[in-house]
Amino acid sequence: LRVFKPFFRLPAQYAFNSPEEKDLLLRMTGASDLPGEVVGVGIEDAPVVTPDEIRKRLDLLGDFIVYVGRIEREKGCAQLFDQFLRYVREFEPQLSLVLVGRPVLAVPVHVNVRHLGVLSHAQKLGVIAASRLLVHPSPFESLSMALLEAWKMERAALVNARCPVLRGKVQRAGGGLYYDGYEEFAETLS
Repeated sequence: LRVFKPFFRLPAQYAFNSPEEKDLLLRMTGASDLPGEVVGVGIEDAPVVTPDEIRKRLDLLGDFIVYVGRIEREKGCAQLFDQFLRYVREFEPQLSLVLVGRPVLAVPVHVNVRHLGVLSHAQKLGVIAASRLLVHPSPFESLSMALLEAWKMERAALVNARCPVLRGKVQRAGGGLYYDGYEEFAETLS
């Protein structure tokens, strides 16, 4: 980001997604302050397919956690697959991981992993509502709409502690837990 250092001092105002995003820019630019505010982001109040209906429509059986977003290595999905499959082997063989989104990374072929593909907004919210929790393994986020959607559906989130933004959002909202490494993943998921 050093190449952009002078650029970040030019705007008259900023609209930051989070305090962590503002802190990153302050550290990167060496500025004592940047003009602007941390602003809220809303999500639309949209129709939702009920958890019972979505379970029937998509044949979702049993207890599951859900990941929503692009399925790619950069989003932490490869690590999620490894940690989740180890967890079900060691602790909870009936738990499933349901994935909603476009795959860029190969999805493991496993009885406890189910990829639903891209769903309508109403269906996606229904899947989140039917889940135990939302898992978000990405170490690099400035905002997560999936996290906000999980909270809209009254579901907690389990996020990567290496992402200051997600960790900060979960801590401020009291909306879930965060993990760093497999042992914490297993403990917090339990």
